[in-house]
Amino acid sequence: MIDALIGEETDMDELIERLEKANATLLDMAEDAKRKSDYDNQWRLEAKAEGVRLALDYARTTVVVVDTYPT
Repeated sequence: MIDALIGEETDMDELIERLEKANATLLDMAEDAKRKSDYDNQWRLEAKAEGVRLALDYARTTVVVVDTYPT
């Protein structure tokens, strides 16, 4: 199922790298919004970053489980 979502050519390491970059970008954008006193945008971006962080945690867990229990 994950392969269908991310494309068969994409491996989990690449997905994790993309999620890490997306999380860092969203947090930087939220910090910038905070400096501009744009609190609604800050909170929206922080919520998106939290969602990306949760997906990142799940992807890392999946890699550990797959590496531990190969098929």
